[in-house]
Amino acid sequence: MHFNPKPDLHHTDLTMSQIMDVFKLLTLTYPRYDDSRSREVIEEVGMELIRRDEIRGTDSGPTGETKLGVTEQILGWLSNEVGHLSKHGSST
Repeated sequence: MHFNPKPDLHHTDLTMSQIMDVFKLLTLTYPRYDDSRSREVIEEVGMELIRRDEIRGTDSGPTGETKLGVTEQILGWLSNEVGHLSKHGSST
């Protein structure tokens, strides 16, 4: 399986819910791609989602936008996933 299309997220306005849905989809599909280029593209899309939010509300970002907190949401999601994994791992 090879993933090649790279969306242009520079002009895409997504809500926090939509961004997190895309992020979760990326994490679910990532292991299915066995070639390095496909995985790199998935990583690039994830990083662009974060980068796009990090520049909101700054001089470098689009006018009138405020930061949504994508990084904080992803860190919270990761913490939750690690918690589930550690509970599952300690029960064996």
